[in-house]
Amino acid sequence: ASGGSIAINPGVFYVEAETRPLVTLTPDAPGTLSVDDFVLTNWTAAAATKLSDSPNALNLTLVVENGADGSRTLAASHRKIVYNNETEGNASQSCFLPENASHWSDGGPISPENDYYVGVAKAAYTPNSPVVFDGGSLTVCGESVLHFKASCNLTVADFRWVANGADTAQIAEWGTQPKVVFGKVTVVEVPGGTFRISGWDSSTFTIASELEGSGTLGLTSNAAANNVRSFFVLAGLNTNFAGRIHVFHDAFTGTNKDTLNQHPDEYCVTLTVSDSRNLGGPLKAFAADGILLANHSLLKTTGSLTFSEPTRGWSICDVGRVEVTEGETLAITNTQITYAGEFRKEGAGTLRLGGTARFTQDALETPLAGTNVLAIAAGALTPTDTTCCDGLAITFAAGTKLLLDASATGDLKTHGLYDVKWDAPITVADGAALPVEFALPEGFDNKACHRFGICTVSTTAAGTMDAGDFAVKAPSGMKAVVSKVENRDSGNNIVSCTFMCNLVPRGFSVSIR
Repeated sequence: ASGGSIAINPGVFYVEAETRPLVTLTPDAPGTLSVDDFVLTNWTAAAATKLSDSPNALNLTLVVENGADGSRTLAASHRKIVYNNETEGNASQSCFLPENASHWSDGGPISPENDYYVGVAKAAYTPNSPVVFDGGSLTVCGESVLHFKASCNLTVADFRWVANGADTAQIAEWGTQPKVVFGKVTVVEVPGGTFRISGWDSSTFTIASELEGSGTLGLTSNAAANNVRSFFVLAGLNTNFAGRIHVFHDAFTGTNKDTLNQHPDEYCVTLTVSDSRNLGGPLKAFAADGILLANHSLLKTTGSLTFSEPTRGWSICDVGRVEVTEGETLAITNTQITYAGEFRKEGAGTLRLGGTARFTQDALETPLAGTNVLAIAAGALTPTDTTCCDGLAITFAAGTKLLLDASATGDLKTHGLYDVKWDAPITVADGAALPVEFALPEGFDNKACHRFGICTVSTTAAGTMDAGDFAVKAPSGMKAVVSKVENRDSGNNIVSCTFMCNLVPRGFSVSIR
């Protein structure tokens, strides 16, 4: 099918291994037959009560079989379905992943000829040691929970995660020892569903597997108010992952939320990445919540990273945080950030912010109070687009700075901070002046005069600001003079105020006759 795929409904599949022909071309039929031209949809499994309410839990594979007479047949097939048969759901009897036949519906040892499912509404547990699962695939779906115990590192060649739609954890990890998943993980898309991994006891859960699929992966923490921090690491280069990644705490309401707000560093969920590809590749279409940070969740970056995938929007709900270490830069460019709370920059490094700021989950153009906060708690902010901060209520903590970077272009005029949609002034802790520094290109001419805008705000916001609110660090051999200039855009009827900076060579003077 040119430009797309043909949808095929193969009907009902059963528990035993099965291959079902879908399309057959005779030997003299022209053209090729490729699995890439077809997509399966709306199939069901006769053993659905053992698997999941979602037909996507069935691990169907499209294959093309060549007949002896030269015919070609497109078929859908799956291995034998085996589900965990555990009913007690306790740690002593549910360590089913080793080759223990009593925990499986077929009563036999684990075989690569079978597909295995954690789909009964009971708990299942990994052993307290590293283990390689030798089945053809392992799927977590339905209302059960797969518990990772102690220091279990689990290797699965084909690990499939299918959300149950009930907003409950489907993988839970316990104990203080770190845990790692190796192999390949497919996050299966379930409309409206999030596959949740719940952390516990300050341990670290690392997904070293490469992620695939287009489902939503939720990295969260148990809702109990006395739960301590949960740590996650995405280590795979997940360029084939076309799903969303949501990082949040389950304590949304009541006293749990109050405790979380009062002690965010003790209870938050932290996700660490070292490469922009850890957070996935292109989505099927733009998603405003391609990356979600909520409930004081923290994205920690190691090294300097640039996120520029245009389909993967960022969404901030309640409080979302990023931490950038000293000497490093986190660049979020070429994408839209939706603010529904406070986006907080932590760490001594630099946040390079681009794209467009939008407000609330409805992506309003006009900000609402409290939904549009950018807090620079440490380090530096570098705006790269005039739209990235427009409409934000921006606060700078003591010791932070505004860094205007013209090192690539040498054009200072295009690198100021622009914020006219919101009337709140840009504020600095204790009423101090905002330090402003420049990253300039090599060979910058410090013998010539330069004039550019540091910051443009609405006239209402500028009414409580003056030139002394900016402490500009001039390049060597120059001095900085800040002035306040009103602008009028008659075409859009916008009145704003720009704080202009004149960089002049030291000793430069003008005589007026």
